[in-house]
Amino acid sequence: MGRHIVLLEPKTRIDDIYGGGEIRVNSSHHQAVKALGTGLRIGSKSPDDVIESIEMTDPRWFCVGVQWHPESDTASALDMQLFECFAAAAGRVTQPLSLAA
Repeated sequence: MGRHIVLLEPKTRIDDIYGGGEIRVNSSHHQAVKALGTGLRIGSKSPDDVIESIEMTDPRWFCVGVQWHPESDTASALDMQLFECFAAAAGRVTQPLSLAA
């Protein structure tokens, strides 16, 4: 698995989690996001403009998708912060979401 630089977009959740600027990630993807769905924004890109992370724009939802492998043995110590923020967000949920139509 290779490593490359990812540039974090300012004022995004992923920027807050990783501390801003740029990070080096482990990556082996061969596909990437081309068009964002409604309510999503770019969280980071590689220097060649490939979207490396996306996230919800609604601050009430913790929804972050990354193109690297934070769960891997080759991940950096910073990647644990992604899991810690997810667990903290899950702990803040006080009532179940209704799936009724």
